[in-house]
Amino acid sequence: ICSMFLGTVTVYATEHGTENAGLFSSETGIVPDESISVTPTVPAEAVATDEGNGDESFVPGTTDVPAVEGDDLSQTDSSAVTDESDIDDLGPVEDASDLPDESSLVPPDTSEAEAALSLTPTPSLTPSPSPTPTEELLGAAQAIEEGYYIFRVFPDGATLRTMAVKGNVADNNVNLVSGTYSQSNVRLFYVQKSTGNYYKIRNLHTGKYLQVQSNKKDDGTSVVQSSLNTSTAQQWQFVSAGNGYRIVGRTSGKALNVTGASTKLNTTLEIRKIANKRSQIWYPMKSFVKISGAGTEIKLPGTQRYTGKAVTPDVTLKVYGKKLVQGTDYTLAYTNNVKTGTAGIVISGAGEYRGSRTGTFRIFNYVTSIQSGGVYYIIPKVNLSQTMTVTENRGGNNTHLSITKRANARFNKFTILKTTDGSYKILSGNPLYTLMSAGSGNLKMYSQQNTSQQRWTLTKDSQGTFTIINKATGQAVAASGSSMGSALITEPKNGKDVEKFYLTKTTTEFPADPVYVPLYNNNYIEQFELQATVAPVSLNSKISVYKQE
Repeated sequence: ICSMFLGTVTVYATEHGTENAGLFSSETGIVPDESISVTPTVPAEAVATDEGNGDESFVPGTTDVPAVEGDDLSQTDSSAVTDESDIDDLGPVEDASDLPDESSLVPPDTSEAEAALSLTPTPSLTPSPSPTPTEELLGAAQAIEEGYYIFRVFPDGATLRTMAVKGNVADNNVNLVSGTYSQSNVRLFYVQKSTGNYYKIRNLHTGKYLQVQSNKKDDGTSVVQSSLNTSTAQQWQFVSAGNGYRIVGRTSGKALNVTGASTKLNTTLEIRKIANKRSQIWYPMKSFVKISGAGTEIKLPGTQRYTGKAVTPDVTLKVYGKKLVQGTDYTLAYTNNVKTGTAGIVISGAGEYRGSRTGTFRIFNYVTSIQSGGVYYIIPKVNLSQTMTVTENRGGNNTHLSITKRANARFNKFTILKTTDGSYKILSGNPLYTLMSAGSGNLKMYSQQNTSQQRWTLTKDSQGTFTIINKATGQAVAASGSSMGSALITEPKNGKDVEKFYLTKTTTEFPADPVYVPLYNNNYIEQFELQATVAPVSLNSKISVYKQE
């Protein structure tokens, strides 16, 4: 009888003539009714390998498993769950027709030999009777390294299945079932020490623990998932069985078993009296959490201020709600992160985490404080390529404002002047006109008046953006959209990005046209014309001032 399972080929001879006797051949498969000749080694041609598939036999504490780095984590067989399906398609699978073709061990002389899992010879292939319970079934409880594992099983000795939660549903009392092999996050289980040689086993995706239903001891009792509790129904031992393990419940003393040794997908897992069955032998393979897989939440940095040096902001990275630590769980690398513009960031898993993600952020030269009399571009956060502009580049009362591309033009530059009460006036390129609110939805330029409708408070947040709030109405300046030409309005303050603006100082001087500035005397404003005799003229030029009659 030839029994095959991951990591070992074992050949037994029977004492009953030619019935069921045979020899495995790499050329002919099973040859019935021929004499058995067994040597302590296996011919090289009878050993199938699949280098790099990350599915070699794993005995915790004794066998190293090659780590699958970076994007290789997603390079599994056709049964692997992709990142997108991990997140978007977690509904229950009702039957095998909903899943990819199953993976099975095949003789190396078939066309699928290259896809076969590795077979490693046992130290001795001396024919012997079927092992007795005292020889194989009752192994010693083993200490298992804590960490993430994929639990593999070969219910019929050949077909590969893995432990899974039915439908990947996070509810309590959902059955544990057999599923296709996948290195997806939904197939990962965390083994953690409980007490003595007992462990708890938690599914990464659902956050729930393996538990014998209702803590029963009867054969055939289902194994389900449940929230963490102190019941012994959640405690399990790993008992050695060759190069695999039986997972034995503390309360029942019975083994985790694939019901009926079925290879059908979504077969319920149960507890059953320890027996010489492959459906009870599990092969835990140490694995890693994919930061590019299901349950991953990444918050990239927002706009960063230009400093002239490398800008290296952190990110927020969570996997199933757990916040990861930079340097321990992930590392960061940057590109184009010195000059203004778009910078790149690469997030790579570390420690128990693998895979990588990429993103971008903006580096922007904005100010964090206001200098009275300074000239600024007022740039909406929702579109950093645009700036506040007087509509159609014209002046006059009731002229409206919008956002357009930045240019060295007077009508998209604004002078911000502090008043005696601490508020600000915002003047257009021709300072004869100032920003004014006339109620909700209306924002316009108007000749200067001694009114609070033309005065504004500018409040800066932690990201360096300012909210411009009218002193009279309490409403905020907002972009009605993010596209070029979107109108600027006032609206009740709500803290949304459309109400946030960066200020970028410009040192470009105004053209040589008459320039108007207000002079303050007991809060009454009189208009004065600054007449330049030499162009260009700036607000700091030494020029004569006379009152315009």
